[in-house]
Amino acid sequence: MKKVIYGAFVALAAVAASVSVTSCEDMLKPDSDLVVYPEEYTIDTPSDSTYSMVGILDLMQKVADRTIVLGDVRSDLTSLTDHASKDLMELASFGDISKDNIYNQPQDYYAIINNCNYFIENADSTYKKQGIKVFEKELAAVHTFRAWAYLQLVTNYGEVPYYTEFLGTQLAAEEVMKQPKKGIKEVCNLLIDDLLPWQQSLQPAYLSYYYFIPVRLMLGELCLWAERYEEAALWYHDFLTDVRRPYYVGNYHLYWSYTPGYPLPSSTNYILGTYSDYVIFSILMESSIMEGTVSQLGNLYSSTQDNYFYNEIFCSESAVEQSAAQSIYAVVTDAELHRDTVKIDKDSILSDITNRFAFGDMRLCYLLSVSPNKDSESTRFNGERVSNRKNSGRMVEVELYRSVYVYLHFAEALNRAGFPTAAFAILKYGLCEKNTLERADGDPISAEEHANAGTLLDFDPQIFTGTNTIGLHARGCGDVDASPEYVIPAGVDTIQWVEDRIFEESALEGIFEGWRYYDLIRLSLRRGDNSILADAIAKRNGKDNVDTSLRSKLMDSKNWFLPLQK
Repeated sequence: MKKVIYGAFVALAAVAASVSVTSCEDMLKPDSDLVVYPEEYTIDTPSDSTYSMVGILDLMQKVADRTIVLGDVRSDLTSLTDHASKDLMELASFGDISKDNIYNQPQDYYAIINNCNYFIENADSTYKKQGIKVFEKELAAVHTFRAWAYLQLVTNYGEVPYYTEFLGTQLAAEEVMKQPKKGIKEVCNLLIDDLLPWQQSLQPAYLSYYYFIPVRLMLGELCLWAERYEEAALWYHDFLTDVRRPYYVGNYHLYWSYTPGYPLPSSTNYILGTYSDYVIFSILMESSIMEGTVSQLGNLYSSTQDNYFYNEIFCSESAVEQSAAQSIYAVVTDAELHRDTVKIDKDSILSDITNRFAFGDMRLCYLLSVSPNKDSESTRFNGERVSNRKNSGRMVEVELYRSVYVYLHFAEALNRAGFPTAAFAILKYGLCEKNTLERADGDPISAEEHANAGTLLDFDPQIFTGTNTIGLHARGCGDVDASPEYVIPAGVDTIQWVEDRIFEESALEGIFEGWRYYDLIRLSLRRGDNSILADAIAKRNGKDNVDTSLRSKLMDSKNWFLPLQK
């Protein structure tokens, strides 16, 4: 029986992947001569649950690359090379998406959802061993995977069929299709209610913590999209500060190398340090195509032997401009140990540096490099080698959540919940007592926000310290905590100004990770202003080379989303 049910999960995945998107009924089509679901079957042993979980994780692999690509290629931060596939070109141009486009296969998400529905319906939630509910953690994981799949669906398609029961027949699928489709807020609100009972759960023992989506993180994401900002901030805070597994910003950052002395660093060894943080959720991929689904992100973003050194996705001119627009400050010390804050003069210091990504924020320069290909064999194909540190080589894990991006979303929620100075402190200082309450120039968070925040600003000083918490903007822009420019101006709409800085940071931090397009959708919907997304993407080729035709198309929000059917 165990082998039968595992085979059923895998067979359903194969059937779902082979269905053409000719109609929504086909998209949800659950029946196959190859699959028999025994009606009396229940998941009532640990082995059963493990087989079933493996089937769900296998289906997650099929959409892992897509999660990055769909959010990256349609954003303002990337451009396609002349060697990009037709499928990628359709996405980037917001043109007609063909039914066989590999990135427009909603049935792959519904395969995850339907398998999750099956698990939830058939797992014996009452089964106990030594007084402990055996499947509680598995059920929490499956509810969260289902929520994640629905969030991907609805933010890519705008409105979708929504169901939580297992569809075992075509008639059941047809009944679902008779119901009105549900939009982003409605789907998120339904999923929030579904996840609330599982909020304290950790991952199953056999599932490594970074292959499990934490429930409270997922609740924060859903509340953010549902515009339930204070709830979102609470969920993010509770997740990040959970003593069972706290997550820090970290002190990983890029910085200038210099010899002590005024006025500026003189070395052209201009970037040192590391650029990373804590991974929260990844999808484990196979290392060989003979073993299953292999990530192609390395071949899309970097030069490899597999792609004859022709990458398909590169950074956009807009990304370069947004990076170059940032100011960098350094706290320098002279021979007498006098300290001063100095703005880096990029034009003079970098006059001998040919890397055009080195101006402004240092993250783009660190992540992306272009160099001559000296390999005599490979130069027959491409004379240049593109290296992308985020997506390179044979990737056995596709990272979908990092702690830094969760802090960005926490800042976004805090700001809209009415705590803009606290949100800005995440960008400039990092939230911990050492960086706020104990600063020489006073607490950067307003007294009113402190009075109203409750536990939102509580960070255990024994866990969160000045050594593991820095401002997010400092990761690429130097000593921003001492910058006289990076401050909230007087007389502005504080919430909107801080929100602009948060989304500016999302461009600097989230390039090549698939976040940016959804960030633009969320901001445009929140402000009721389609021009935010339309203007950003129309300037991909630079602020002086606006694609007016694309801008006009994107002023209609219907064109933001993929088609569910042709």
